[in-house]
Amino acid sequence: MGKERELIKTIKKRKLEYLGHIMRGEKYRLLRLILEGKMKGKRSVGRRRVSWLHNLREWYGCGSADLFRAAADRNVIADMVSDLR
Repeated sequence: MGKERELIKTIKKRKLEYLGHIMRGEKYRLLRLILEGKMKGKRSVGRRRVSWLHNLREWYGCGSADLFRAAADRNVIADMVSDLR
């Protein structure tokens, strides 16, 4: 019925729009630093968790820096969202 593909498109769209919202917002400075930074120390035992930023990098085939640059411009994010449909 195509509901699974529609759901995946909705998830991709919302994650990308949220990244743009965070990267453009002045009140999200701390969250922006957390997204752009690296954690120090050792990682826990077991399989790594897949982050939503990792999903975006995989879906759009670009690095974090490219996503952050694109997210700073509202028009670029809108173009990326429109390419999903």
